[in-house]
Amino acid sequence: MAKLCIKDYVSIGMVRPPTAVSWQVSLDKDFKDIIDESIKDNVNITSWTTPLKKIGSNNEYYKNLDNLYSRISLWYDDLDTPWYIVDKANQNMQELIFVKDNEIVKTVSPEDSINYN
Repeated sequence: MAKLCIKDYVSIGMVRPPTAVSWQVSLDKDFKDIIDESIKDNVNITSWTTPLKKIGSNNEYYKNLDNLYSRISLWYDDLDTPWYIVDKANQNMQELIFVKDNEIVKTVSPEDSINYN
């Protein structure tokens, strides 16, 4: 299982929260092997959790992936942003934080997740 979170929109120049978010997780940086996705999701705006079902399997799940890639696109009504990509990380916890120049920085490690709300 992996949980992705968006902490801040303002620092990428947006003055209001998005109306929807597209989420994707993949085994590769080019997103050819997408494990799971939620496209234009208007329910999971600030965070999204995926069980990481194995590609081609009905009841097996990835565990302890160290090379999980994730990306998001923010929707403002019918307009969406380019994909914001996080480099490979451990599946146990990723938190996405927008900073200047459209860079996303991971700030919470699995060891820190006890302090995460």
